[in-house]
Amino acid sequence: MWFLESIKSAISCLLANKGRLTLGVISISIGVATLMGAMVISESRKVFLKREIEKLGTNLMNVFTETRHRQFLTDKDVEMIKHCQGVLNVAGCAGGGGHQVQYFNKILDNVWVIGWEPQLREMINLSLKHGRFFTHQEEESQCNVGVIGNDLAYNLFGNKNPVGETIFIVVRGRKVPIRIIGVLKEIGIFQWYMAVVENNGIILPLTYIRGKILAKSWQGILRHIMVQTISTSAIKTAVKQIKKTFALQRNYSCDVITQQEVINYEYKLLKRTTMIGLCIATIFLIVGGIGIMSIMLKSVLERTREIGIRKAVGAKNRDILIQFLIEAFIIGILGCLVGILIGISGSYLISNWLIKTTTVIISLQTIFISSGVAIGLTLLFGLYPALRASSLNPIDALRYE
Repeated sequence: MWFLESIKSAISCLLANKGRLTLGVISISIGVATLMGAMVISESRKVFLKREIEKLGTNLMNVFTETRHRQFLTDKDVEMIKHCQGVLNVAGCAGGGGHQVQYFNKILDNVWVIGWEPQLREMINLSLKHGRFFTHQEEESQCNVGVIGNDLAYNLFGNKNPVGETIFIVVRGRKVPIRIIGVLKEIGIFQWYMAVVENNGIILPLTYIRGKILAKSWQGILRHIMVQTISTSAIKTAVKQIKKTFALQRNYSCDVITQQEVINYEYKLLKRTTMIGLCIATIFLIVGGIGIMSIMLKSVLERTREIGIRKAVGAKNRDILIQFLIEAFIIGILGCLVGILIGISGSYLISNWLIKTTTVIISLQTIFISSGVAIGLTLLFGLYPALRASSLNPIDALRYE
């Protein structure tokens, strides 16, 4: 019964000063919302990355060379890689950035123009927002058709469907016409080699970019080579075979970046950003805890005479201690409830609008951890005021004015 009386007394004392109660709840709720938001966004991002991996596949790799040392990939390297153990499909990519694109009076600079072989689209599972991709026949006949990135389409045409329109690429003072046959959907983060095209680029048939866009000195040279293995388990064997083949037949090394390496990098980056978020949330919780301790110390000071009267009529130190801890606990609970609501709303807002992760994962584990940490810190910072209140001498407390 004494415990229920302590709860009733704690609630009545908190309600008697709603301003302090509100300040305490806000202090905790901010910390809880930040902590929960960091955990929710991290978990949601992991699920999003996993789906991107499954969609793109983990049996892909990119082959590069040190171009600054004048070591360039060529069509011969594509044929050479095709005969390596574990390789299923190979496709080359040529071109680069810095081009100017014109559509009537609209002119965009620093546009990426990339030449692809048609099978490359199938290898990396690109999705189109409008239109289609160019065919093998169009690639072989050097058709002036192209697929443009999502952002480039918006910058040139707004919300209009640009399929069928003609744009011009300015190449060494002359305008090269390109008929748009497709627009890419927004590309997943793991298609990092396509990020520039997603933002501001055009994909053309490899034969066309070589015949009309690239200078003669760049004919036959590839920017990178995409390799698809027969399975994920065959990646290590394929990487060893490719590097060994380059060393024996080309007399220089190549860089092979596998999809798994990109995945590991993304997870490391996610882990770092999550840790930063957790550190910020911890700081907010500590500041909130200090705020609660200050509020409760002020409450102890104002209720000194009341504590003296309660002790004079038989209340024990334990009763006073438990009442103040219950007050801290109630503030923590209310702060957690408000913080959870703010955290859920904020997570949806940040995920959908800022980092464009449509999947938001809010697990019970996240809620329990956030609430547990917050309530634990609230009780920890509320312990000192509670001990101070319970240790007051009843005679001195009664004399306090």
